[in-house]
Parts: sequence; structure tokens; C-alpha cells
Amino acid sequence: MVMPTFAILFHGQPDVSDPAEQQAAFADYMAWASAHSVTSHPFKGRPHMTGPAETPTGLSGYGLFDAEDIEAAKAVADACPHAKYRAVEVVEIMTM
Repeated sequence: MVMPTFAILFHGQPDVSDPAEQQAAFADYMAWASAHSVTSHPFKGRPHMTGPAETPTGLSGYGLFDAEDIEAAKAVADACPHAKYRAVEVVEIMTM
């Protein structure tokens, strides 16, 4: 059985100015990504928004990973170190 693929969306950047704390936060993130087989993709620049009622989202990147179901995917998102500093969202990717 093929597991569904999920996207985790990262908002903003952590507010960490101390270089040692930055390194620790990055190490935590890399360990989490490795443990959950998350492929991470940061965005370059700010997203372009178009539409009548859109507000800027502050998206800074996304990751892709497989999980058994949305509850398992939520557990992966809840464990994400980025969530200590900024919002993360998780959503299942539909395949056609």
C-alpha cells in the first residue's frame, strides 16, 4: 500500500539572533526532517499574492513527506521544531 504524501507549510523565520541558538535550532530541524523523511524546500523571496480578499501569508517554505493518514501527518507537524517559533500547516496532496 502506498502512503499518501503531505505538504507541511512553514510561515516566517524563527526569531533567533544568538548564533549558538541558531545552530541548535537548525540542528533540531535537520534531526526532525531526517527522522520523518521530510524533504525541505525554502522559498526565495516573498510569495506574490493576487486576488480580491487575499492577505499575505508569510510562507517561507514547504516540506514533503509520507504518512499513513492525516492524524499521523498532524503528529509530524506538531513535532516540527519550526512550530516553536512560527506557524506550520499540514495538508494532504491529492493525486489524480
